[in-house]
Order: sequence, then structure tokens, then C-alpha cells
Amino acid sequence: MKIINLEQLNRMPNGTVFSEHANHIEDVVIMAGHKSHNLNGKPYFNGVQALHPEFATNDSWRPDGLEVGDETPADWATVDTSTADFTSDQEFIILNRGEVQGLINMLQTALVDAYGPNPGDYPKEVN
Repeated sequence: MKIINLEQLNRMPNGTVFSEHANHIEDVVIMAGHKSHNLNGKPYFNGVQALHPEFATNDSWRPDGLEVGDETPADWATVDTSTADFTSDQEFIILNRGEVQGLINMLQTALVDAYGPNPGDYPKEVN
């Protein structure tokens, strides 16, 4: 992992895996809206993808109308988090290639250990 500032983050390419740095790692996201042009003469980005799906919620933080046992589709949307959402004194953590591979390996292990062979399979309960 490497700590960088906002100016450096703005120059990172799409696909960069990063997190805000606040003495620990916050939500890990993937840069997905890097712009090849500049805003006011400076590089910027306008979009990230979270490593978790989004869904519409109500006041109880439950997907609208969803009850225990119900299914809801995941929305892997790119959200409009951008350079403007941060301040110039903020720091960020970017992952290196090996760390991203480690994350992928952990998810692949989860697939093997808990999930069936079909895309719609959920983990099976253990007795």
C-alpha cells in the first residue's frame, strides 16, 4: 500500500483501487471515471465503483420492500464520487498489484468454500 495525496490520486488511471486514509482504510473503491482532460487546468476524476453493490434503501437501511429471505438484484453502478468530494489536504491509500491480486484470491476462496457452481447460488447454511 502507498499513501498519496489528492493531486496524485487525480493522476491515477481507471482501475486504481484506493481508499480514503483516516488512520485506517475506509471503503475501498475502484476509480472508474478518470477524465483524460483537465478541470481548470488540473487532472480530475468523476466516478468510482465500490467493492459492494448498491441498492435503494428506506429509513431503516433495508432495500425498499425487502423482507428477510427475499432477493433483490445487486446494482454495481459507478457512483459520482469525484475530486470535488475531497479536500487538498486529504490522504489516500492505493493498493499495489499484489494487494489487488490478494483481494481477488480471497474472493475466489470464498467462492470455492461457500458457494455452489451456479451464478445465482447463495452460501449454504452450515449445521
